[in-house]
Amino acid sequence: MGKYLVGLVMRMSDPCALSGMPKDLCGLYSALVDADEQGNTQALARVGWVLFTMVSTAQEARYEAVGMLTELRGAARVVVAGAGSPASLGLLRTVLAKHGWLPPPDATPLQVLATPPNGSRSAALREQRLPWISSAG
Repeated sequence: MGKYLVGLVMRMSDPCALSGMPKDLCGLYSALVDADEQGNTQALARVGWVLFTMVSTAQEARYEAVGMLTELRGAARVVVAGAGSPASLGLLRTVLAKHGWLPPPDATPLQVLATPPNGSRSAALREQRLPWISSAG
């Protein structure tokens, strides 16, 4: 019980944990509030550019994802219309190969299902570190 209370107190003192906001965004929010309270226009401008960059990056990723989903949806519709015939699988294989999503030639369906997805852009974006953290203060 003691460990639980210590963890709860630590989380309650962390505004990011309380808000449920990702730490990167919480740090950005803190930098924005600090810059505003101090009347630091240069810091506000830096945070503004960071926000603009984040929105632009998110919008680009969204367009890319929509494009890929549209390709996959079209290929899947061809497979369904062709009742899974070998000829109807051609477009799906082409789309998967184009994005490097084909499994190894010797993989079984169970192995493919058990393998975590790799190389996805969204995972790379989640792991990306933002430069504003060290320069906004």
